[in-house]
Amino acid sequence: MKESLKRVGWIDMAKGYGIILMLIGHLHVNELMVWIYSFHMPLFFFVSGYLFNIKSNFLDFSAGKVKRMLIPYVFLYIPMLLAELLFEGALSTGQILEHLKLNLLQQRHSALWFLGCLIVLHFLYYPIVRYVTNRILGAVITLMLGLTGVMLWRNGVTSLYWNSDVAMVAAPFFYGGYLLKGRIDENQIRKMKKVPLALVMLILAAASVLTAQLNSHYFLGREIDLFDSLFREEWLSYTAAFIGISLIVLLSARWSVPFVRYIGKHSLLFYAWHYPIVMLPMLKLCNKMGIVHLNSGWNGLLQNSLLLIATLVVLTILNELVIRTRLRFITGR
Repeated sequence: MKESLKRVGWIDMAKGYGIILMLIGHLHVNELMVWIYSFHMPLFFFVSGYLFNIKSNFLDFSAGKVKRMLIPYVFLYIPMLLAELLFEGALSTGQILEHLKLNLLQQRHSALWFLGCLIVLHFLYYPIVRYVTNRILGAVITLMLGLTGVMLWRNGVTSLYWNSDVAMVAAPFFYGGYLLKGRIDENQIRKMKKVPLALVMLILAAASVLTAQLNSHYFLGREIDLFDSLFREEWLSYTAAFIGISLIVLLSARWSVPFVRYIGKHSLLFYAWHYPIVMLPMLKLCNKMGIVHLNSGWNGLLQNSLLLIATLVVLTILNELVIRTRLRFITGR
């Protein structure tokens, strides 16, 4: 999740909302999972495309990706690996080497699978954006990439190295964000009258829930999930995702919440460490204490709200410890 030289306010808000929704989704809140999964990862691809630029030559471009993506990919993984091995109950050399191999090949391994996709997309779109100046042609190429990824999944190819198959399926979200670069004016959105804006957002929310539920219950039987290659009835999956993205963009541009913006500004660490470093230990601790994790009902709502707040607090502390020390390089800074 690249950091722009000049920060765009709604971008940080959108990433912050995306992270919070992801945390809720990983708590397996039954009533919200189908809706959240219909767009929360596409949202991150969209935002990354919006921030994508090729102003530098290829060597400088590559050096920037090494600093902002590859170094975080390597160093954020180390604590994740240690946590994963500790919870498996062993720290053998063989296990460590196996996990390192899995991270090197990156076939849906760890929370960093998304960053692997993003690295592929950035290098894939460098020549496309630089040399294909006709945006309609660029959109056609993007459509072909998306269809290729979809056909691979339909024929059982669901785990290419560095998640290249996911990158192809996600290409329309990435290029869609790029095409809208500089065209989302948060000042204009903030000037919109509250009633018309609320009506538009209400319509988008209803359409988002409806398309997500249709795709899940009538075609999949569960939530859309790029990680698990669950993206059938593709026209409806893409529609649901873009509607959800539109809703979050409007929400992010209209209302600014400082803590949500903070999460978005530091989204990479929140994204990478939320489950293996924070959430999983909390859930295991609850289990040892005899506290059953509830996925629905009022008691489940209360329990998951407390887990969500605790996770955000711990992640904020960890983030501050990293960004205020020499360790900040692991976040690409």
